Amino acid sequence: PCALAEAAPGRECGAGSERFYLVRGTGSAISHDAPATTRKFVEIAKRDSWPLSSLIQDPGPDMARRIRDRKVCFLDIETTGLVPSTYVFLCGLLFMEGSELVVEQPFARDYSEERGMLLYLRKVMERFPMVVTFNGTHFDIPFVKTRMAVARIGDAAAFQHVDLLEPARKVFSDTLVNCKLETIERHLRGFGRSGDIPSDEIPDAYHEFVRTGNARDIGKILYHNRMDLLAMVYLVNHLAHNGHVPR
Repeated sequence: PCALAEAAPGRECGAGSERFYLVRGTGSAISHDAPATTRKFVEIAKRDSWPLSSLIQDPGPDMARRIRDRKVCFLDIETTGLVPSTYVFLCGLLFMEGSELVVEQPFARDYSEERGMLLYLRKVMERFPMVVTFNGTHFDIPFVKTRMAVARIGDAAAFQHVDLLEPARKVFSDTLVNCKLETIERHLRGFGRSGDIPSDEIPDAYHEFVRTGNARDIGKILYHNRMDLLAMVYLVNHLAHNGHVPR
């Protein structure tokens, strides 16, 4: 048996009367190559015309300014199923804080903590004018909105959403075996992940944790989620550096 604090060091947090568990990492605690990735991302974000701005309809001058201030949040969720009648139990959030990348992972230790985690997610999302996902148009964003509605939580403030899936398909569909995020990440980094858990095993691993309290696979799930977030930053850096996103 493995305790949660051992598998994924974090702290209990509250959102109103609700509770959840928060794991937070910065810099090299995210990944050994995070500092270099951060430098590239900061350089791109400081441009007068940030590449992802071209994927937004009518961004306006205020949006452009806030993007230059790196007020952009990457989002990736982990769920117990593929339809919103199931639970979301982990929300991965990656953003810039000062000059370094920060990953926050609010985690529901059981099904009852989903509401507290979603309240925290809404609070974080309201700080950012742009949310970036990979396939979030069809999965992450509608899933979160449905679960918030089920929990009787109001929607987050309006934000611009950029889905990296379509730009990635335009670039990689003719060269890679598929356009899954992990495949693209392996291509861009030149090597794969170590100690990951397959996506299709994540729901059962979470149910096992809730049933037994054994967190032996929870660290792997958080690692998987964290690397999905970082893979999106790799992808943005690649798209911008190679001019694949129209200006």
